[in-house]
Amino acid sequence: MQLLTKVMNMDYEHWETFLALADTHSFSRTAELLHISQTTVTNRIKQLENKVGKLLFVRDTRSVRLSEAGLALYPYAKKGLELLKQGELVAKNSIDFDEILAIGSHVSIWHYFLLPYIHELRNQSQYTLRFFTGHTKRMLDLLMDGRLDACVVPTPPHHPYLEGIELFQESFQLVASPFLFTQVPLHLTSEELRTLPFIHIPWESPFLDWFHQDIGTRLLPSIEVDDTTVLTRLLLNHKMLAFLPELVARSFIQSGELISIPFRSLHPIPKRSIYLVFHKKNRYSRAFLDFKRLLLSGV
Repeated sequence: MQLLTKVMNMDYEHWETFLALADTHSFSRTAELLHISQTTVTNRIKQLENKVGKLLFVRDTRSVRLSEAGLALYPYAKKGLELLKQGELVAKNSIDFDEILAIGSHVSIWHYFLLPYIHELRNQSQYTLRFFTGHTKRMLDLLMDGRLDACVVPTPPHHPYLEGIELFQESFQLVASPFLFTQVPLHLTSEELRTLPFIHIPWESPFLDWFHQDIGTRLLPSIEVDDTTVLTRLLLNHKMLAFLPELVARSFIQSGELISIPFRSLHPIPKRSIYLVFHKKNRYSRAFLDFKRLLLSGV
């Protein structure tokens, strides 16, 4: 952090040059990328190193690489530049801050829960909406960085600046292609699961904790994925089975495209809670309040 503090007052171009050189490993390629002279690149790096009091790059006849001090600075510089670019974009907008709403969530929650609310919000307002997709940690990081106003995730917040509202709970179901079995079993056990074409997706805790405890790590799935869209495509197009949250499974079961199979386990399959998480400083934003009202009203 002391390293970061020493360079906070450097120009935007110094940060940009530092990151470009760290990525290209070449003064000439950096100069070409930034449309400046190689002498300018050298001078900016020297000014940064003088400010820090340490060499940021190790130079040899073949390439340039980050020093230990440069490696320490790099993630902070990268994040700082990203935030600065985002701030410039917001500043250039003529739209009032309170009319912009940035929302983040998982792919599955977007597809199977949030989109109707977004449609309704667009019908009721003229807000500029920004959407982000990713895992829970990325969403919470973006929230803390100020790039998100709110996110909908299956994890409660554990930070004094963040607040969460539980929207609903849902169970997990073992589902399969209706063509997998000649006769649908009354139930399946973990031992039987090991003999079947099982697709695994590492849903977040508490499901993952239960899975490791009840089924164990000895199960080697036929396929492991990290994306719900890929998972559902495989289930619909092949004779396979997987655990899905009720939110995702419901419409496929109702349409007959998938069937639900009771799973006999040592411990009950845990439910997961879905939370609306937001930064406390945004709780009175008009755009956020309208979004929160829609979610809680269950439109």
